[in-house]
Amino acid sequence: MSRTVCRGCESDNIEIFLDLGKMPLAGGFLSSMEAIAKEKLYPLPVHL
Repeated sequence: MSRTVCRGCESDNIEIFLDLGKMPLAGGFLSSMEAIAKEKLYPLPVHL
């Protein structure tokens, strides 16, 4: 899911400023390496 319009000014002229790659959801606090390996990752681009 990628935004096509800026939330602040509603401009449709947005670009990826920084791509943070695939990241897990916050607050997982997983304790085993197996759980960490199975954790789902999601793309996290920063648009400007």
